[in-house]
Amino acid sequence: MQLFTATIAWATDYYVSRSGSDVAGDGSRERPWFTVTHADRSKKLQPGDTIHVAPGTYTGPWRTWSTSGSAAAPITYISNQKWGAVLKGESGSVWSNKADYIRIIGFQIVGNATGHSLNGIYTQGSHTV
Repeated sequence: MQLFTATIAWATDYYVSRSGSDVAGDGSRERPWFTVTHADRSKKLQPGDTIHVAPGTYTGPWRTWSTSGSAAAPITYISNQKWGAVLKGESGSVWSNKADYIRIIGFQIVGNATGHSLNGIYTQGSHTV
């Protein structure tokens, strides 16, 4: 007789807001983080998770280097309101991604780097970014 067990992994929703804190926040709706970079480095994210970003203007750069999704369960970063989360770059890349299987949805990306090269989203990750 063979017994099989299945592990069910539940995707989690996390939150980023202009009123959040990377120090006191835990990524919940009630205590959001302040930056996507902190969400990525929090060691909480797992494949399939979604990070909701509240409307507002955020100054970059943003980095998603640490946590990758998977082919079956990408990690999703989404603006809660289409183009409501505005990512403003100062120089270099506004959003630099080195993770794999990342979805970035609904953000407005602007730059004001005078005399600098500015990339909106720069990715070194692979697969579906």
